[in-house]
Amino acid sequence: MGLLRFAGAIAIASCLLIVAACGGNDGTFHSSDDGTSDVPLVIRPDHGGRDTGYRDQGVDSPGSWDVTTDLEATGADQSGQDLGEDPGAWDPGDDPGDFDYGGTDPGCQKDCTNKQCGSDGCGGSCGKCAVNSSCVINQQCQCLPTCGQSSCGDDGCGGTCGVCAADRPCTDETIRKCSSIGPVTRTTNIDCTDEAQALGANNGDTLNNNSDVLDIYPAECGSMNTPGPERVFKFVADQSGTVTFTLAGHPAYLDIYLLGAASGTASCTQYSHDSIQFQAAQGATYWIVVDASQNNSQLGPTLAIDCSWYPPPASDP
Repeated sequence: MGLLRFAGAIAIASCLLIVAACGGNDGTFHSSDDGTSDVPLVIRPDHGGRDTGYRDQGVDSPGSWDVTTDLEATGADQSGQDLGEDPGAWDPGDDPGDFDYGGTDPGCQKDCTNKQCGSDGCGGSCGKCAVNSSCVINQQCQCLPTCGQSSCGDDGCGGTCGVCAADRPCTDETIRKCSSIGPVTRTTNIDCTDEAQALGANNGDTLNNNSDVLDIYPAECGSMNTPGPERVFKFVADQSGTVTFTLAGHPAYLDIYLLGAASGTASCTQYSHDSIQFQAAQGATYWIVVDASQNNSQLGPTLAIDCSWYPPPASDP
């Protein structure tokens, strides 16, 4: 403590010496010995506010987030926390293209409303029509009648290709037609001297002597329905007597019929699956028919004839 008092006394004495040297006894300042004027020194008291130190303007490096609590508020929050944001410090928006806040692009929109077929507008299909249908205007399936050469029966679209008479039903062939009862159009001659006649495929032969005009038979011949082709043989009796026709090696869909006139099936008098026999009158003509109840083919059937008077008696010497 003694040292501090001593130092203070020296400081006061030094100040008195400086004052004495710079002025007279009247307290005014005089020119120095170097010829220059003395400048008055006025010491005024500091009545300003307290210096709070370095003022943080809130500026951070671009791209950062300023969460620094300053000693002096720079934002609206008077608590001293700097809530201000530096330009670029945080981008509350998004850069164009960085993320699309707009609606999601749904892409191509298929449209098959009230459409049954055709394009869906996006490279796909609204459906396919049935084989006998076609995609027409407004993308609707329209049935196409499938009559072709048929003159009767279903057209495949709920309609008809034609209407037959009640006693002439429509055949069930590929080419449908109203059943026919004749007349006979093609014949092959046969007599007592012939051996078995080969019928060939489809009830025909290499001469293509089959026909397809006899389709239904009367009750006398079983009311048979024979839409397939037939083969007709013409027989003229050179004598009176018993004649037998036999069908051999034949499929189930072939039958044999006897007609008394070429006008057609209305003259049918008998039928059988295997053979028919009748009393022939000399000079009379008969038609023997091998007919099919369906369209089919099979090789090998034969028709044989047997006359009671054949072989003829030996000639006189």
